[in-house]
Amino acid sequence: MITIQSLMESVADVWLVWILSAAALVYLTRGAILRLRRWNVRELAGGEEGASYTLSLVLVMPVYIFLVCLIVECTLMLVVKTGTMYAAYAAGRSAIVWVPAEPQDADASQAKVKKAAVQAMTPFASGRDVHRRGTPLEFLPRSASIDGLLYHEAYQFYTKGNAPQDYIVGKYQFADIATQITIEPQGNEPNSELKVSVEYEMPINVPGIGRFLGNQASWPTAPFFTRKISSSVILEQEGPQSSNQLLGIEYDSAI
Repeated sequence: MITIQSLMESVADVWLVWILSAAALVYLTRGAILRLRRWNVRELAGGEEGASYTLSLVLVMPVYIFLVCLIVECTLMLVVKTGTMYAAYAAGRSAIVWVPAEPQDADASQAKVKKAAVQAMTPFASGRDVHRRGTPLEFLPRSASIDGLLYHEAYQFYTKGNAPQDYIVGKYQFADIATQITIEPQGNEPNSELKVSVEYEMPINVPGIGRFLGNQASWPTAPFFTRKISSSVILEQEGPQSSNQLLGIEYDSAI
C-alpha cells in the first residue's frame, strides 16, 4: 500500500522545492503575460518604455531558465522515486522467497534479491555516456554484461521494442552499480517479516542543482553530482513451517 510517508521517504525536500519552483514559475509567467497585454508590438519595439521592459525581461530570463531546469530535475527525481518504490517491492517479493529458502547461504539469496532490484530499476537508470565517466563502467564494454544482454533480449521479446542494445545494456550496467539493497529480518519465526530497502544513486544532470539537492558521487573521480533516493517495504516471509525452515526438496531459479 502506498502511503504519504513512503512517497516522502528520502525526497521530502525535493517535493518542497518542486512545489515552490512550480509556483514561482507560474507567477513569473502570469506576470509576463499580463505585462505583454499592455503593450502592442509597435510600442514594445520603439520608445524608451519598451526598451526598459525588454531590459527587465533579459534580467529575469536566467532566473526563469533556472526554475525550468529545477522543475525538470526535481520531476526526474520524483520519477526515480517511483522506480525505487517498485524496485523495493520487487526485491521484497524476491527476498520473502529466497531468504527462507537459503538460510545457510545469505550471499546467494542477497544476490537474487539484488538482481530483482536492478532489473526493476533499469528503466529508471541513466544510459548516458557522461554518467559512466569516473565510475567502474568507464572502461567496461557493454558486451561484458551477460545479465545486461539477457535483459535486452527479454526487453525485445516482451515489448517488441527497438531501442539500441548498447543503450539498454548501459542502463542495466548503471543500475547494477548504483543500486544497493539491505535486508533486515524482523524476527526469527518462519513467517516473520522482512524489511527490504532499495537505494539508488541518481546522477543529476544540471551541476548547479546538484550542489544543493545532491552530493558528490560515491565514485571519487566521477565528474557529476548524485542524489541517493531510497524506498523500503516490509513483507511476510514465505518460509516453510518446519524446524529447519526447508521444504526438503532442492530447487533453484532458472537464471
